[in-house]
Amino acid sequence: MKNYKFAVSILKKHFADIKYGNPFGIIQSAEQLLKSKQGHCWDPTELARHLFNKEGIPCRTFFMDRAINNSRITKTHTFLVFESDGAVYWFENAWESHRGVHRYNSLQELLADVPRKMKEDEKSKGNSVGKIRLREYDAPKLPLHHMEYFYHCLNGNPISITSKLPRPAISRRGSR
Repeated sequence: MKNYKFAVSILKKHFADIKYGNPFGIIQSAEQLLKSKQGHCWDPTELARHLFNKEGIPCRTFFMDRAINNSRITKTHTFLVFESDGAVYWFENAWESHRGVHRYNSLQELLADVPRKMKEDEKSKGNSVGKIRLREYDAPKLPLHHMEYFYHCLNGNPISITSKLPRPAISRRGSR
Protein backbone atom coordinates (compact mmCIF):
# COMPACT_ATOMS: atom_id res chain seq x y z
CA MET A 1 0.00 0.00 0.00
CA LYS A 2 3.06 2.25 0.10
CA ASN A 3 2.62 3.51 -3.47
CA TYR A 4 -1.13 3.99 -3.04
CA LYS A 5 -0.66 5.93 0.22
CA PHE A 6 1.99 8.09 -1.44
CA ALA A 7 -0.39 8.88 -4.32
CA VAL A 8 -3.21 9.89 -1.97
CA SER A 9 -0.84 12.01 0.12
CA ILE A 10 0.55 13.98 -2.85
CA LEU A 11 -2.95 14.46 -4.24
CA LYS A 12 -3.86 16.23 -0.98
CA LYS A 13 -0.55 18.03 -0.48
CA HIS A 14 0.41 19.20 -3.97
CA PHE A 15 -2.73 19.16 -6.12
CA ALA A 16 -5.53 20.44 -3.87
CA ASP A 17 -4.83 24.10 -4.62
CA ILE A 18 -3.90 23.85 -8.32
CA LYS A 19 -6.53 25.59 -10.42
CA TYR A 20 -7.46 24.39 -13.90
CA GLY A 21 -6.23 26.65 -16.71
CA ASN A 22 -2.92 27.65 -18.19
CA PRO A 23 -2.51 31.21 -19.49
CA PHE A 24 1.24 30.76 -19.96
CA GLY A 25 1.32 28.99 -23.34
CA ILE A 26 3.80 26.44 -21.99
CA ILE A 27 3.70 23.18 -20.10
CA GLN A 28 5.44 24.12 -16.89
CA SER A 29 8.14 22.28 -15.03
CA ALA A 30 7.21 20.86 -11.62
CA GLU A 31 8.79 23.85 -9.88
CA GLN A 32 6.96 26.36 -12.09
CA LEU A 33 3.58 24.66 -11.52
CA LEU A 34 4.06 24.51 -7.76
CA LYS A 35 4.72 28.26 -7.85
CA SER A 36 1.96 29.30 -10.31
CA LYS A 37 -0.69 26.90 -8.93
CA GLN A 38 -2.40 26.92 -12.35
CA GLY A 39 -2.28 24.36 -15.17
CA HIS A 40 -4.27 22.14 -17.51
CA CYS A 41 -4.18 18.37 -17.05
CA TRP A 42 -0.87 18.25 -18.91
CA ASP A 43 1.06 20.29 -16.33
CA PRO A 44 -0.19 18.43 -13.22
CA THR A 45 0.37 15.05 -14.88
CA GLU A 46 4.01 16.03 -15.38
CA LEU A 47 4.18 17.21 -11.75
CA ALA A 48 2.81 13.83 -10.65
CA ARG A 49 5.42 12.05 -12.80
CA HIS A 50 8.14 14.20 -11.23
CA LEU A 51 6.97 13.40 -7.68
CA PHE A 52 6.58 9.66 -8.38
CA ASN A 53 10.04 9.52 -9.98
CA LYS A 54 11.56 11.45 -7.07
CA GLU A 55 10.11 8.82 -4.72
CA GLY A 56 11.41 5.99 -6.96
CA ILE A 57 7.92 4.74 -7.84
CA PRO A 58 7.61 3.53 -11.45
CA CYS A 59 4.77 5.19 -13.33
CA ARG A 60 3.48 5.57 -16.86
CA THR A 61 1.69 8.45 -18.56
CA PHE A 62 -1.06 8.32 -21.16
CA PHE A 63 -2.53 10.86 -23.58
CA MET A 64 -6.07 10.71 -24.98
CA ASP A 65 -7.49 12.85 -27.75
CA ARG A 66 -10.85 12.85 -29.47
CA ALA A 67 -12.88 14.86 -31.93
CA ILE A 68 -16.08 16.45 -30.63
CA ASN A 69 -19.30 16.49 -32.71
CA ASN A 70 -17.42 15.46 -35.85
CA SER A 71 -15.70 18.84 -35.90
CA ARG A 72 -12.13 19.99 -35.96
CA ILE A 73 -12.36 20.59 -32.23
CA THR A 74 -10.12 18.17 -30.41
CA LYS A 75 -10.12 17.63 -26.67
CA THR A 76 -7.24 15.97 -24.91
CA HIS A 77 -6.44 14.52 -21.51
CA THR A 78 -3.34 13.12 -19.85
CA PHE A 79 -3.16 10.88 -16.81
CA LEU A 80 -0.70 8.84 -14.78
CA VAL A 81 -0.80 5.12 -13.93
CA PHE A 82 1.14 3.24 -11.26
CA GLU A 83 1.09 -0.14 -9.50
CA SER A 84 0.75 -1.02 -5.84
CA ASP A 85 0.30 -4.40 -4.19
CA GLY A 86 -0.76 -6.27 -7.33
CA ALA A 87 -3.25 -3.65 -8.51
CA VAL A 88 -3.04 -0.86 -11.09
CA TYR A 89 -4.08 2.69 -10.24
CA TRP A 90 -5.27 5.68 -12.23
CA PHE A 91 -3.98 8.89 -10.60
CA GLU A 92 -6.34 11.68 -11.62
CA ASN A 93 -5.80 15.25 -10.55
CA ALA A 94 -7.40 17.55 -13.16
CA TRP A 95 -10.65 15.88 -14.24
CA GLU A 96 -12.82 17.19 -11.42
CA SER A 97 -15.58 14.55 -11.54
CA HIS A 98 -13.01 11.75 -11.36
CA ARG A 99 -10.30 13.35 -9.20
CA GLY A 100 -8.73 10.71 -6.98
CA VAL A 101 -6.79 7.46 -7.02
CA HIS A 102 -8.76 4.65 -8.70
CA ARG A 103 -7.96 0.94 -8.38
CA TYR A 104 -8.15 -1.59 -11.24
CA ASN A 105 -7.30 -5.25 -11.51
CA SER A 106 -5.29 -4.80 -14.72
CA LEU A 107 -3.84 -2.15 -16.98
CA GLN A 108 -6.14 -3.35 -19.79
CA GLU A 109 -9.18 -2.78 -17.57
CA LEU A 110 -7.96 0.72 -16.66
CA LEU A 111 -7.14 1.69 -20.25
CA ALA A 112 -10.62 0.63 -21.37
CA ASP A 113 -12.41 2.41 -18.52
CA VAL A 114 -10.81 5.88 -18.66
CA PRO A 115 -11.74 6.50 -22.34
CA ARG A 116 -15.22 5.08 -21.62
CA LYS A 117 -15.60 7.67 -18.84
CA MET A 118 -14.50 10.39 -21.23
CA LYS A 119 -17.13 9.33 -23.78
CA GLU A 120 -19.83 9.23 -21.10
CA ASP A 121 -18.79 12.68 -19.87
CA GLU A 122 -18.95 14.19 -23.36
CA LYS A 123 -22.29 12.52 -24.11
CA SER A 124 -23.72 13.92 -20.87
CA LYS A 125 -22.79 17.38 -22.20
CA GLY A 126 -24.67 16.70 -25.44
CA ASN A 127 -21.55 16.09 -27.51
CA SER A 128 -21.18 13.18 -29.89
CA VAL A 129 -17.70 11.80 -29.53
CA GLY A 130 -15.60 10.57 -32.39
CA LYS A 131 -12.90 7.99 -32.03
CA ILE A 132 -10.78 8.32 -28.90
CA ARG A 133 -7.10 7.73 -29.46
CA LEU A 134 -4.87 6.65 -26.60
CA ARG A 135 -1.07 6.85 -26.51
CA GLU A 136 1.58 6.18 -23.91
CA TYR A 137 4.25 8.86 -23.96
CA ASP A 138 7.64 9.44 -22.35
CA ALA A 139 8.65 12.41 -20.24
CA PRO A 140 9.37 15.53 -22.28
CA LYS A 141 11.96 18.11 -21.31
CA LEU A 142 10.03 20.94 -19.64
CA PRO A 143 9.09 23.74 -19.95
CA LEU A 144 7.69 23.15 -23.41
CA HIS A 145 5.31 25.11 -25.67
CA HIS A 146 1.74 23.70 -25.73
CA MET A 147 1.88 22.60 -29.37
CA GLU A 148 5.30 20.98 -28.91
CA TYR A 149 3.90 19.02 -25.99
CA PHE A 150 0.81 18.05 -28.01
CA TYR A 151 2.99 16.67 -30.82
CA HIS A 152 5.31 14.99 -28.33
CA CYS A 153 2.31 13.10 -26.94
CA LEU A 154 0.93 12.31 -30.43
CA ASN A 155 4.28 10.70 -31.23
CA GLY A 156 3.88 8.36 -28.27
CA ASN A 157 3.13 4.66 -28.49
CA PRO A 158 -0.46 4.05 -29.77
CA ILE A 159 -2.56 1.87 -27.47
CA SER A 160 -5.46 -0.23 -28.73
CA ILE A 161 -8.54 0.41 -26.61
CA THR A 162 -10.62 -2.67 -25.83
CA SER A 163 -14.10 -1.43 -25.09
CA LYS A 164 -15.71 -4.81 -24.41
CA LEU A 165 -14.30 -5.16 -20.91
CA PRO A 166 -16.74 -5.09 -18.00
CA ARG A 167 -16.90 -2.02 -15.78
CA PRO A 168 -14.41 -2.27 -12.90
CA ALA A 169 -15.83 -3.67 -9.69
CA ILE A 170 -13.47 -1.74 -7.45
CA SER A 171 -12.72 1.96 -7.42
CA ARG A 172 -11.19 3.92 -4.58
CA ARG A 173 -10.94 7.66 -4.56
CA GLY A 174 -8.38 9.58 -2.61
CA SER A 175 -10.02 12.37 -0.70
CA ARG A 176 -9.06 15.97 -1.20
